[in-house]
Amino acid sequence: MAPALDTLSGARVSVLQAPVSPAEAGEAVTRLQRWSRVRHAHLAEVRAVEHDDDRLVVVCELLHGRPALDVRAPLAVTVRSVHRLSTQLLGAVAALHQGGIVHGGVSGASVLLARESGVRADVTVTLLPVPVGDGERRDDESARPGRSGASSGADSDAAPSRDGDVAGAAAVLLALLRRAPVAGLEESVLAEALTRRLRRSVGEGDPHARDV
Repeated sequence: MAPALDTLSGARVSVLQAPVSPAEAGEAVTRLQRWSRVRHAHLAEVRAVEHDDDRLVVVCELLHGRPALDVRAPLAVTVRSVHRLSTQLLGAVAALHQGGIVHGGVSGASVLLARESGVRADVTVTLLPVPVGDGERRDDESARPGRSGASSGADSDAAPSRDGDVAGAAAVLLALLRRAPVAGLEESVLAEALTRRLRRSVGEGDPHARDV
């Protein structure tokens, strides 16, 4: 994820690169071009996409933060902030689906966390079109249910699906929730309810159980 200068507009942008096979390149470029027409506060804004040999080059708005599950410099999160992040991330996934787009590679490498400015300085999330931080240590190795031409998932032979996107987002959020300290009864109840809801999204737990 490299910063760059858009020579036409003069704006600072971020350039993302990801490997892609020749057989999947056309589909990946089309998907990213459609992504560029979708707007959501927690979706990275795609401004241009190119296919160069065996890689995708994606120009986005200027991005800030680190991959959500990068353990080298993790952002501290609380139960309440993970609850807030769940609304942001699942809302971004829903916006893609409403635009007819399946991400196919939602994982800790395609979810960016950044610290907001201001008094509260809470954590916010951005869903990226392709993964970043390839080769860095992450603690989500078992939480990659989707796949795309520009991502590497545990189940890389599975066809991309909306359910896979939701499961991928839920797996990232569960990993963040495990990182969050639980202080007091109220946070404990919230953590348990959020865990049950997210586990159902990844196909675990009782699908008929009710959250508190």
